[in-house]
Amino acid sequence: MLPELIFGGKNAAQLANVAGNIDVNAGWNAQLDLLEPSSNPEILEAFIEVLLEEIAGKVEAGFPVTVTDLWARSLARHFCNGTTLANFFNPNITHGAGITLSEMISLPNFKQHLIPFPIIVADSLSKFQNNKEIIPGNSAPLTNPIYEFTPFEMGSYDPILAAFTPTKFLGSQNGECTTGFDQLAYIAGASSNIFNTFNISESVLEASPIGPLVAALNEAFPGQEVELDAAAVPNPFLGLERGTFLDSNQTMLTLVDGGSDGEISPLQPMLVKARGIDVIFVIDAPADTIENFTNGSSLISSRERAALFPKSYSFPPIPNSPNTFVSEGLVKRPTFFGCNSRPQTDEPLFIYIANGGAPLGQAPVTNISTMDTALTNSQIAAILEQVNDVATQGIPVHETQKDPEWPVCLACGVVDRAREKLGIPRTGVCAQCLERYCWS
Repeated sequence: MLPELIFGGKNAAQLANVAGNIDVNAGWNAQLDLLEPSSNPEILEAFIEVLLEEIAGKVEAGFPVTVTDLWARSLARHFCNGTTLANFFNPNITHGAGITLSEMISLPNFKQHLIPFPIIVADSLSKFQNNKEIIPGNSAPLTNPIYEFTPFEMGSYDPILAAFTPTKFLGSQNGECTTGFDQLAYIAGASSNIFNTFNISESVLEASPIGPLVAALNEAFPGQEVELDAAAVPNPFLGLERGTFLDSNQTMLTLVDGGSDGEISPLQPMLVKARGIDVIFVIDAPADTIENFTNGSSLISSRERAALFPKSYSFPPIPNSPNTFVSEGLVKRPTFFGCNSRPQTDEPLFIYIANGGAPLGQAPVTNISTMDTALTNSQIAAILEQVNDVATQGIPVHETQKDPEWPVCLACGVVDRAREKLGIPRTGVCAQCLERYCWS
């Protein structure tokens, strides 16, 4: 399913030949750069002009537009249905416009629970935030609200807000009903907008990849009183005086990449105690080291934030330092966290799989930079193959052979919490597996 989603094609033979005969009528357009899809200056300038024309209707409707809107329209061309390499620059194609997150609930496969339930996360910035709480290298403090978007609702479980609004009516405010604001590409764009990190000085911003986009926005839509480097979403919680909600009197929420506070893995929604989740697969793949591998920092940030709101979120014991993650090899093999939490706790069990190094003695291909905004089909195929080995290797035998018991050990980890609730002790192979894979 994943190769078909990425490459298109209708049969296994075609999918296997990813560097050759690719069906250009489907799949991702990842070989075109996300920000500069053409090296021809004239084509690139015309492309930006088309993007500006596409978001002009939003301005006419009374909403501000930012770099996120342009980013979203580019993302739509790369990942939404309807755009191919052949029609990528065609201004007469809708390029994913009109595809909303809320309409997902009407899909037959969604109604029958045959497809995953998406929860998209975005961090927030606020003029009232405590900048002293920002972890060095990040742009948002852990104390700011984190928002989640689902096909049903948007809001936050954080006790400083603890409120939601229907996703379908995102953009509504002051009694005026709005629909269509929850464009799927726009929500994805808000969740992946890291561009505020370039806005540290005027010269840095101008020289950054979004410098031309900011200049184009200022020229096309002058006088906007919003931050152009983030997403501007009408605040559905305007006037809500609850707890210590920072933005209760702000007409706009300023949203940025969901990892802007250091939590690269989007764990927050899974940690909500009210959801009662037993087990979480934690895929940890940020570029923490100079080799663009993880060192566990993201998981530590998530633990620190969960500790700020202990009544709302639960978190199992993990190492306190990235040095421990690296020195104990936890970023290069699967690890279970929370195995030995007391039965009466509500902490989920983490099945932690990290991108901390190439598996099985292979040359690394998964350590791409965050700013790699274009990948060939051959690169993607190599990454998928290596990721499959990372996910299926377990604790390698002699570092080059996969653990033949990893599939059953994985199954033991998945059902461990459920068995614990039923009072079923660990025995046999599961006892051996948990002994080997659990971190103490």
